[in-house]
Amino acid sequence: MRVLSASTVRDAAEVYEAIRQAEPAGLGQVPEQDLSQAPTVNLLEAMRLAADRDGVAAEYASGFRTTFVLSLPALRRAHKDGLSWDDAVVEGYLGLLAAHSDSLIARKAGAAAAADVSLQAEAVVRAGGVRTEPGRRALAAFDASLAEPHNTRNPGTTADLIAAGLLALLLTDGLH
Repeated sequence: MRVLSASTVRDAAEVYEAIRQAEPAGLGQVPEQDLSQAPTVNLLEAMRLAADRDGVAAEYASGFRTTFVLSLPALRRAHKDGLSWDDAVVEGYLGLLAAHSDSLIARKAGAAAAADVSLQAEAVVRAGGVRTEPGRRALAAFDASLAEPHNTRNPGTTADLIAAGLLALLLTDGLH
């Protein structure tokens, strides 16, 4: 948090520009510190302002709590249990999605749709997830249910948070 606390308005401006270049879907506009405008606060403050509506911003604001308290331990545990990296990532992703509604889905399709996707992920976990044949069948059905023409049910924030967990794992443990 020291680095984020010491961030500047210029840091925020550079992050805003990077986000604009990535062209993420579903951002909309907000009255304060909108991405289409030049920021007037440092990066940490900008992330705090967006934390209630964006899971990635919430990570910055919380000192990367989800990354270090949920994602990293889940990935570490799954791999220690002998799961392949692919299965460890899917298991971590499902667990995270079951625990937290995805903010990208909420922005694009509404809070009810995000909550529904989380409930479906929870059902896959209860069915055994990647560790059982019934869980894998439930996972395949869940995955198919997310594919739709407008991509509004894409849990992209959850993907970002699992990627952050993978980076933390790589930096702390290496990949064996």
